[in-house]
Amino acid sequence: MDPWMFISFMVVVGAALGGLTNALAIRMLFKPHRAYYLGDWKVPFTPGLIPKRHKEISVQLGQMVGTYLLTAEGLQKQIKHSSFKTGVTDWLEEEASKIIHSEQTLVEYVEKTIGVPNMKESTYERTDKMINAWNQSVFNE
Repeated sequence: MDPWMFISFMVVVGAALGGLTNALAIRMLFKPHRAYYLGDWKVPFTPGLIPKRHKEISVQLGQMVGTYLLTAEGLQKQIKHSSFKTGVTDWLEEEASKIIHSEQTLVEYVEKTIGVPNMKESTYERTDKMINAWNQSVFNE
């Protein structure tokens, strides 16, 4: 057999076996999503590793993101970056323009967007509470 044909044949066979192995490994990681049983006997490798350890993986990923990706220094650096400031300014201008050119009143906008029901009444109540608290602190000294 010609050496080039032999090498080509080995490359094709190796690629096919590698592809099948990878496909099987990925399938075993992610599928099936639940355990299968034959009578009282649980079929091995069901559920897949990822669905089986979903809660543990999510906790570990959350801790990793909180520890390594979202550090105070990293956030501070991003906030101080000029492109972030420009982006936030542009976004705020766009959102303010939408509100200004809208036909809704401020009360309607806040009730719809933020979900504060009866904004007028709750604003009056909170203002009264703040004034009363201030009066008590000033006049009770």
